[in-house]
Amino acid sequence: MPESEKLKEMIAQGIAREEIVDHTGGSDDYVVKYIVDIDIDIVFTKHLFKRGEVPREYNNEVTYGDSVKALALLLTNECYVGQEQLTKILSYLSSGIINMTDATLFKWSDDFASSLSNEIAVIKRDLQNGPVINVDDSPMHCTQTLIYDEEGQNPETKSEKGKSYQVTTRTYVNSDSVIYTVNPQKDIDGVERDGILTEYDGVICHDHDTKFYNFGGRRDGHGDCGEHLLRTLKGLEELQRILWATEARQFFKDMNDYKNIDLDDSVTSCDPIMLNQFENMYDDLVAAGKTQLDLMDKKAFGYDGFNAMLNRLAEYKTPYMLFMRDYTVPFTNNAAERALRAEKNKEKISGCFRSWQGIVNYVKVRSFITTLKMRGLNLLESIRSIIQGRPVLV
Repeated sequence: MPESEKLKEMIAQGIAREEIVDHTGGSDDYVVKYIVDIDIDIVFTKHLFKRGEVPREYNNEVTYGDSVKALALLLTNECYVGQEQLTKILSYLSSGIINMTDATLFKWSDDFASSLSNEIAVIKRDLQNGPVINVDDSPMHCTQTLIYDEEGQNPETKSEKGKSYQVTTRTYVNSDSVIYTVNPQKDIDGVERDGILTEYDGVICHDHDTKFYNFGGRRDGHGDCGEHLLRTLKGLEELQRILWATEARQFFKDMNDYKNIDLDDSVTSCDPIMLNQFENMYDDLVAAGKTQLDLMDKKAFGYDGFNAMLNRLAEYKTPYMLFMRDYTVPFTNNAAERALRAEKNKEKISGCFRSWQGIVNYVKVRSFITTLKMRGLNLLESIRSIIQGRPVLV
């Protein structure tokens, strides 16, 4: 049953109405049962203008309204509805009145993305003011890419008939905000162009992607993803038969379990004595691994992977232990990975993007919509507010 305050709020916002059907015959002794339904009305709003004084936005005889635009943007960017299916849906809902073209949808997306500058700035500011940013990147495909000159300036669009390019989408996430970006390549230049980590001095959590170590102002400001480490250790254990990896995986799991028990009990930092024990156990684990490695033939199967893992754990102890030293740092980078799944789902349904501007528009819109979801805001109404020039996050 809807909460009375929530229902009142929705009615006040104009996104719901309440109708009452009285079955009591006037009795004061009653219970309330709700039926929740959706009415789809086709609304024609006739505008009258003096001849010769028609505003530019009304040049066409028929213009689609803000609610249609908001619904189309929500379905394509959040619900992964393809162009053909979206056209059918809107046509069915409007008894064939709305017949949207590819060019129309692109213009709506382009206009909407252009209007998000202030909203994106608010999201960026929240990320840069937070204690932790999770970051990850993933490939997508587009029929166009950008080519920069030798100084990394003056980008030009490149395309070739019948060819698509692998480009890189990147996500920056905290508990309340997310920004998606797109760059031609998965390199440090793209991170600098994103302009988020270049101005950040908190903790950066990532999948041990070494380019990110060039950013962040704190000496201990990096957290390596424990889940990513566990997957690598599992590969050593199951594929390369490195028995030491079994003990290593269990050690990191035990530390994370200990931390989670603390957090469940509202304990916000690790007990110093226990932390010291974990630190020593980490060193002992690496030392034991090196002893086992020394007993292996350098040409033996699994030697190289084992050696690389031990060197990584020895060199990057601080990033791998930071989640225990600082309880605000998560054990995993899963927040960023989850955010990227939406991009892959979009690509599975729609295929590659047809233009560089199209994918740029998409990452801006996704940044806004995903942040709305994280903050529990109404998606459709927020999109409509932006279309109508009313800020949402500002």
